[in-house]
Amino acid sequence: MSFQPIDNQVLTVLNQELEASLDVGHDVSLREKAAARIRLVLNGLSRELSMKGEVHMFGSYSNGFKTGTSDLDVVFIGSTENDSVHSILGQFATRLVDLGFENVTKIFQANVPLLKLSDRKSDMEVDFCINNELGTRNSMLLKTYCSIDDRVLQLGRLVKDWAKKHELVGTADGCLNSYAYMLLVIYFLQTVQPPVAPNLQGMEFESHPVSDRKWGDTDIWETGFFENVSSLPKSTNEMSLGELLTRFFHFYTRVFDWRSHAVCMRLQRTGTMVDKFTLKLPTNDDQWYVEDPFDLKHNLAGKCSRNGKKRIMDEMASASLTLSATGLWSSTFPSNPGQEYFMKCRISQAVTPQALLEEFEEFDLVKLHFPKPDGNIRLPTAFLAFPDSSSRRRAHTKNEKYIADCQLQLHYSSQHSLAEAVAQCNFSTFEMASYKMQRQVLAARVQGMSNQDALVAPGLTQQPAVQSVTGYKDMSAEAAGYNYNQRAQPQTQLPQQPPGMLWPQDQQMQGMQMQQMQQQQQQMQQMQQKVEPIRSAGGLSYNPNQTQPANQWGQHQQMWPQHPQQMQQPPSQQPQQLQSQMMSQPLAVPIQTQQKPPPPPPPLPQAAANQKKSSAEKEAEKQEKKSKAKAKAEAKAAAQAAQQAALVAKQKAAAALMTRPKTTPIAGAGAGAGWLDVQIFNKTPEKPLLNPELADKLAKLNQFYSKFESVDKQTRYSEVRLEVDLKDNRTTMNGNKQSAIFTAEQWDVIASFQERFKKLGV
Repeated sequence: MSFQPIDNQVLTVLNQELEASLDVGHDVSLREKAAARIRLVLNGLSRELSMKGEVHMFGSYSNGFKTGTSDLDVVFIGSTENDSVHSILGQFATRLVDLGFENVTKIFQANVPLLKLSDRKSDMEVDFCINNELGTRNSMLLKTYCSIDDRVLQLGRLVKDWAKKHELVGTADGCLNSYAYMLLVIYFLQTVQPPVAPNLQGMEFESHPVSDRKWGDTDIWETGFFENVSSLPKSTNEMSLGELLTRFFHFYTRVFDWRSHAVCMRLQRTGTMVDKFTLKLPTNDDQWYVEDPFDLKHNLAGKCSRNGKKRIMDEMASASLTLSATGLWSSTFPSNPGQEYFMKCRISQAVTPQALLEEFEEFDLVKLHFPKPDGNIRLPTAFLAFPDSSSRRRAHTKNEKYIADCQLQLHYSSQHSLAEAVAQCNFSTFEMASYKMQRQVLAARVQGMSNQDALVAPGLTQQPAVQSVTGYKDMSAEAAGYNYNQRAQPQTQLPQQPPGMLWPQDQQMQGMQMQQMQQQQQQMQQMQQKVEPIRSAGGLSYNPNQTQPANQWGQHQQMWPQHPQQMQQPPSQQPQQLQSQMMSQPLAVPIQTQQKPPPPPPPLPQAAANQKKSSAEKEAEKQEKKSKAKAKAEAKAAAQAAQQAALVAKQKAAAALMTRPKTTPIAGAGAGAGWLDVQIFNKTPEKPLLNPELADKLAKLNQFYSKFESVDKQTRYSEVRLEVDLKDNRTTMNGNKQSAIFTAEQWDVIASFQERFKKLGV
């Protein structure tokens, strides 16, 4: 389709806006100074490492297509002797932090291994590689094209900025990289009539072969081109920058045939197109072909995905229509740029959401989009969202680190790539804020349980409150009572998450946890309201830690009148009826009983009464009365002391009943109660049941779940009861049945224990 001329008024508006957008000389000037300083620092470090060579700049800071946000590409070119590229980069990495750099990231799995680092002073991103001579020659070629005509540089910077704003840069997301967009610009300027730039590789030049091992084998590439461009005549093309920009988008959406032709500036001839099927690499109709001008094995569009190509073409078509109609360059940019910065990586089945959340928590991770396993994708992709580019850059330092069995290959990504992945498989979204809040709630629950001293044995029920012998409810953890003759009812547990999905964004679970904590707090407040009036009335308490030893139980039997059958059991195994009887005793301070006075002496005979007593007799009678009064007082005091001692003993007995020692085992009633010692022999084959791989996975799983071992426990236990059914289902050996586990006498003993436990209700 032919290009429709643009209205002059629209074109004037467009050119004015483009001129303003290119006026960023101050920012670029500061960054150029920073780039020169960084090159000198790295060059000095290479000398300290006794390396023979020199550090050079290449890429956008060398070819002229730099912007205010461009990264700095530097390369060491020189002799490396027998050292590998990875070894040399590792030596540099150990020294860079001391020289003012941070966020040192190793990217050793790429075709060209490199280090990514950030300059603290200028906040500039730096890519550092070793002996990438092809990169330096590519930069020289583009720089030479920029020197032919100013419009080459200006158009390249505009297209590069446009692609970045639309998140159309990056081979990891199925798009083109920045270098490929610059090749598109130069090829277009070679094709437009009349041409703005000639084909420098199609003219006579001095040969400059370069050896390269990027693809494994040693390749020799011709990198020569015509460099004396000052001798060339000026282009007769007088199109403005705005018209060239509009034609650029129109050319690749309406004129260029991506199914048949290749963007090949090496072979471009005026008025012709390059057939992509005649080039070095095999291709097909659907694959785009953007040939590197020197490395003929490199198709820069080889990794473009179907969605990536569609997005590029759609945005180019939209920009062409907008510029032709309005001339507003700013209107071609996205109106709602993304507020999150994405990074993605492929993961194995051993990687869990919790592992990724914890690994990237320190980098202000906002969300994790985790693929649900469906069995179709062997290595699915997880997406991580960060609040800003700085956080994402710091997180990139985790590149090539291991999580479980997976080495992370981190790539910058976009919202568009996430949408494309969601269309292919299901994802679960984990918000870091929700993850932290749930972790704090669970930590608070664990801390609350650790503050309780009462330990409840499995299979036993805990009373919510205990009424002490003095008549009020003691809310202390030590005073909690237990019913040892009753099985515990199954406790309601929070819904369990599937394996590997323990921390999803589940608001319902979070609400259940908060509701449960609020109910527990309300119960505590209600109990305390009942306790306070009793305490204020002067109720007595006891110390639950002052438990009586089991051998002192007989001393209390004669002080504590009870049913004879109840007295046969120690306090830890009294029937529940006795405990309830103890609980229901009224609160009262014991009142001491008064002894009846001795009966009065019989009346004396009238004759004796009338007789006058002598003074000696009166004195003796007086002394006798005093001695009787003294004896009476002593008897009264002794009775009071005995009753008080009985009360104290009763209190201690109740305490022993409610707070049995932690070391006291749960045994059957009667004097014959005891433990059953069973020896279990391992007669399994000497060959391990699990192979080393399965055993390692089981150990890692146990280590991971040990972090959450006490999360769902409501109480802590002082002892554990193991109930198992023993069956003799062993196989025969040499045709003979193996000997029984227990003898007949031992089976009789076990049966007697079973009958006794049934009677006790255990």
